Parts: sequence; C-alpha cells; structure tokens
Amino acid sequence: MTIGEVIAGLRAVGCSQADIDKALRETYARYQQHFTDETAEEEYGPKVRAALAEGQAVPPQQLSTEAWIAYALFVDGKPESIASVVDTVDALDRMVPTADEVAWAFMRLKQRGWLVVEGALYGLTAEGRAAIAGIIGRDGDRFDHVKMLRAWISAHLP
Repeated sequence: MTIGEVIAGLRAVGCSQADIDKALRETYARYQQHFTDETAEEEYGPKVRAALAEGQAVPPQQLSTEAWIAYALFVDGKPESIASVVDTVDALDRMVPTADEVAWAFMRLKQRGWLVVEGALYGLTAEGRAAIAGIIGRDGDRFDHVKMLRAWISAHLP
C-alpha cells in the first residue's frame, strides 16, 4: 500500500486532513523509534544483558556516569528502551554513554536494588525513585541534581 492509498483510505472513512497529518507524523515517529531501538539493542544490548544476567565484569566507569544514567531513568519516569535512556542522557548532558558505561551503571543500579528490567525496557524500582527523589530534593537544575546524586553515590559505593 502506498502512502497515497493510505491517505485516500483515511479520507474515505471521514478523517480530516489534520487527523491524517497527525497519524502520519505519529506513524513515522514510531517507525523511526523502532529502528533507533533496534540499533541500540545491537550496540548496547549484548553487553548490558551479559553484565546483568551473568555478572560479566565491566570495566569501572566514572561515578558521574551512574549518576547521569540514574537521573535519566528518574526523569523518564517509566521503563524505557536502551535507546531512550541513551537519548535522555544525551539530551540532559550532551554526552552519549558507551555500552560499557550503560552496562556498568545498570549493574550498579541493580546492586542497589534500584533497577527494574521489563524485557528490553529499563527503569527504576519504586525504592530507587523514592531514594533519588530524597537525594535531589526539589531545588536546583539537572546539573545540581546530578551533582547531589554523584555525591551520594560516592558516599554509598556498593
């Protein structure tokens, strides 16, 4: 089916041009996200899964990495794909974490009892969300929040 046939079909069932435009934008966004998720799964997934399931050693990373990734999971508010977590970290800090950084941070969050894994989605447990909310409080911007979180992490190494 061509895009023209889809548009004609939607018009035939009474959709307005605004509805059609919205449907096409949403469909494209989902289509694009699917390929972003697939690419991230290929690049990050094996290392993340191995670190979480098998306890495969991951080289230690900067403590700020755990703080940024934990904060990204906190901001996302619900379990997200690896691609979404990486994208959130990039949007917040203009840093794209490596597969080692993501695997290491997820492993440390799991050790704290803060990581929830739902298939290929990663998020914070209720305990993790509450702990981070208590650490960062309400004042400050994202950089202040991550600085507070990093200081807490430094004082509470697993």
